[in-house]
Amino acid sequence: MHHAASGSAAPRLRILEERQVAARAAFLIRVEEVVNGGVVLVHRLLDEPQSEHAYVEVDVSRCVCRDASDVVDSLEAHRRLGLYPGSHDLRVSLTARVRPAAAEPEGALVLFHGRGADEHDLFLLLDALDPERRLVGATPRAPLSLPPGGSHWYVLGGIGTPEATTFQASYAAATEWLDGFMQEHNIAVDRLVLGGFSQGGVMAYSLGLGQGRPRPAGIIALSSFVPTVEGFELDLSPPLPPVAIGHGTLDPVIEVEWGRRARALLEEAGAEVLYRETPMFHQIDPDFIRVLSAWIERLLPPRG
Repeated sequence: MHHAASGSAAPRLRILEERQVAARAAFLIRVEEVVNGGVVLVHRLLDEPQSEHAYVEVDVSRCVCRDASDVVDSLEAHRRLGLYPGSHDLRVSLTARVRPAAAEPEGALVLFHGRGADEHDLFLLLDALDPERRLVGATPRAPLSLPPGGSHWYVLGGIGTPEATTFQASYAAATEWLDGFMQEHNIAVDRLVLGGFSQGGVMAYSLGLGQGRPRPAGIIALSSFVPTVEGFELDLSPPLPPVAIGHGTLDPVIEVEWGRRARALLEEAGAEVLYRETPMFHQIDPDFIRVLSAWIERLLPPRG
């Protein structure tokens, strides 16, 4: 593959195997190297923008299998490089799948799915975490539809740092939906457990610890991280809610170090942290789910 020469003003797109590409759509990028701010390698081709509008050199014949911290979301790459002709309507709202309680709800359990999934992905976990259905449960769907498919809470800005505009839009929508959901079911926030996987864990942290947000009964973060976002502030002043963190030591998407950092940050701030590492990849440990079920029952003991 030929890289753009250092110091060149505007390296043009050179497609090495043009027969594989179609004009004017999104592609999925995995970074190998950056030259003058431009991505120079494509991981997997979905489509390709017109070459005359591009300022990035790519080799569509290669496939890289590096860890997913190298992934750059295609929408974000297009925006930075001026390749994305459209824009997303960020006046978003949420929909959710709701699992009613068996009787009068004694609290609420809300789970946020990961990148590219939807409201069905974690729905069965509601029964696994609350088998007696004492709580009303809900699994919201992320409001953004982005390449390579599915629903997303934000555009990737790098692991640990969600892209600010899309994150803020989803955070505002999730806040509005969550507050309405709790009011609709007449449940106080101190009877709420927030949880999520991957991007969904980021949303659980944000909604449970965001500046000005009421404290929930507990937060569950699976294979996730505490976010740093421009214009968004966490409130880590005591008292903090109990937090449960689960992470795979073999996770190639969000490395286990992010879970360890979250644990250290929260414990230093005074939170009670239940922490579990498992020799797994970017997935949920079913044994930890059983532990979490008992943990939730301790946080929200049966009334009466």
